[in-house]
Amino acid sequence: MKDKPPTPAALLRRLHARGHSDAHIASELSLAFSPRFWSKRQVWTLRTKLGLSANRPHGEGGALVKGKVVYQSLLELRRASWRQQLRKAGWAHLLALGLDLRPRETRILCLLRERGPQTRRQLAVALGGRLEGHGHDSLRALRAAGLAVAAGQCRDARSGRPATRWRLSATSLPRPPAPRPKTGVERARPARRFVHPSADGYNGQGGIQPCS
Repeated sequence: MKDKPPTPAALLRRLHARGHSDAHIASELSLAFSPRFWSKRQVWTLRTKLGLSANRPHGEGGALVKGKVVYQSLLELRRASWRQQLRKAGWAHLLALGLDLRPRETRILCLLRERGPQTRRQLAVALGGRLEGHGHDSLRALRAAGLAVAAGQCRDARSGRPATRWRLSATSLPRPPAPRPKTGVERARPARRFVHPSADGYNGQGGIQPCS
């Protein structure tokens, strides 16, 4: 019989007993329960409900320790967590471009890949909130990195104003596999161009999603 996966509270208790800080616990919970992102504030709230006291960051010189890796700052640990979430979501090829995307940006890429072109409001509704936070606009960051481009406009059903649709760019798409040598029968067939469904706005139902 397979063991049930631990709950956030059970994993928090286990990590707290090992002396980990709230920042480290937040990173571990984000990795264990991806794509949900855990912040230090959420860990503090859950830890307080469980009646647990705070642990200090451990490691020499205030460094953070995760497994056998020592991180010199919380930002370095957080970026490592972001990169792992990017790999799990199937965007590992973006790491070769030197891109460290935040969890919300990774989720936007996944939505554009699964649903095709989306407006800003559609993305916000799908994410259950806003696209910006703490002075950072996730969609604008993807546009600046060249990962999201405009795919035309539609009329918003709620406001009646024109709204821009956004889709994945060619840079964000993985390269197609190298073609294998063709046989004599295959040479007689017409060549097919590799097209990613989300790049052309295909939503899996034979058309572009309505702007609503």
